[in-house]
Amino acid sequence: MEHHKGARIIAIAPQGRELSYIRENINVVVEEIPRPITLNEYVDMQVQVLKRLKGITVLERIDTFIAGERAVRFSYSYSIKDFGYRAIVHTMQRNRTFFVITGISQINNYNNCKKIFLDSAASFRFE
Repeated sequence: MEHHKGARIIAIAPQGRELSYIRENINVVVEEIPRPITLNEYVDMQVQVLKRLKGITVLERIDTFIAGERAVRFSYSYSIKDFGYRAIVHTMQRNRTFFVITGISQINNYNNCKKIFLDSAASFRFE
């Protein structure tokens, strides 16, 4: 990927320890916004979209730092029929580009995966 512009992301899916109907995973979304918007405004939009979905509960929202840059972390849970899921989302901004790192697992595996999700987000670097 040498001499290519744009975001290059490597993501992994941690192996779950318990029976799981989905594979726990970490994903990264990179989005460039054409108009000026703050980090908090962007996260507010993310949360508002999630709250429109049935079964979503936003559990926490805190300011933090990743790679020396200000970030916002929030988590949410949701249910689809009789399966419950939990996600932790880290959002960072560089100019008009937003980086959203999400780790998701079934609720019964969340405590096993949370440290992996947090460590993976903390390893993010701007180059």
